[in-house]
Amino acid sequence: ISYTPTAGTQTLTSSQTGYSSNQTYTPSNTTKWRVFSTSAAGIEIIPEGSGEILYFRGEKAFNNWYSGILNDIANNFVNSTYADSARHLGMPRENYVHTSNGSVSSDTYPMNASDQAILNANSGLISSETTFNGALRTTWRTNATHYCIGVMYSDGTTAELEVYRETDSSSTNTSKSGAIRPIVKLKSTVFVTGGSGTSASPYTLGI
Repeated sequence: ISYTPTAGTQTLTSSQTGYSSNQTYTPSNTTKWRVFSTSAAGIEIIPEGSGEILYFRGEKAFNNWYSGILNDIANNFVNSTYADSARHLGMPRENYVHTSNGSVSSDTYPMNASDQAILNANSGLISSETTFNGALRTTWRTNATHYCIGVMYSDGTTAELEVYRETDSSSTNTSKSGAIRPIVKLKSTVFVTGGSGTSASPYTLGI
C-alpha cells in the first residue's frame, strides 16, 4: 500500500528517551505499507520492512514507555486524509503477569497478544531489524531492581532488555536500540484507486 504520513522530521529530546542526545525520525519517509489486520473495527497497516532506529536509556526511558511514548511516536504517522488513528506495535499492553520464585519476583506487561498472534501467523510482517514491541518488565531481586523494555527480533522471538538497574547504593543506566513500528488505522471510506498490491506497484488509496 502506498501511504505517506504528512509529518516531517520529528525530534525526541534526551529528557524523553534518557539517551545522551536528542534524536530525530521522519514519518514522511515511510511510504510503503502492508495490511496488518482487518476486522469489523477497520483495516490497520504497518510499514513494509524495517523502521527508523531509536535509543532509550535509563529510568526516564522506562517511565516514558509506561506512560505511552511509543504511541505518541506512532501518532505522528497519521495522514488525516486517509487514517483515523495510530498506535505502536504491541500496544496496548495486555495480560499483566506477576511471577515469584523465592527471592526473585517480576511484574511483566507483555505486548498485545493479538499483535503477537498476527506476526506468528504471517512472518512476512516481521521486521528484519530488532523492533520495539511495547512490553515492560520490572524484576526485583535480593540486591537489585531491574527495569526492562521489550523488543522483537527478526525471527519473531521477544525479550525484555534492561535499561535501568537500581541497588541500595547505586544505579546503572544502559542504552538499548530498536526500530519503531507504527500501526495506522485507515478510515472506513478509503478505497483502492490503482496499483497491483506488490512492493513494486503498491495499491494507491482514494477517499
